[in-house]
Amino acid sequence: MTHVTELTDADVRRELRRNGRTFESLCDRLGIPESERRPLSWRLQNMQRRGLVELREGRWVRIEADRTPQTARGSKNARAKLTEDDVRSIRARRDAGESYASLAREFATSPTNVQLICERKRWTWVD
Repeated sequence: MTHVTELTDADVRRELRRNGRTFESLCDRLGIPESERRPLSWRLQNMQRRGLVELREGRWVRIEADRTPQTARGSKNARAKLTEDDVRSIRARRDAGESYASLAREFATSPTNVQLICERKRWTWVD
């Protein structure tokens, strides 16, 4: 979690002068539109609270958040065509010698998907 430091416009401008930057260049670098540039201290504090920027070694830097969506896994995913039991059945029947194509037809999926399931490259968490 980022520590939030209360800032004033004077603090921000002093920090900018110390690093040889201008107020406008900082706003441009952080992507702050013209309409929201005054007062800067309020904007930066808000961005800090939301975890978008932080002060590192005397410089304001944008924090890149991990934006990977957390999706439902397996049959809990609304778009899943197979269940965990189907996957176990596919693997067992393939081990018994059934072809990828026949399993794919029966489970309404592609032979490639069946192959990747059997090789444990898909549905890896299912035993």
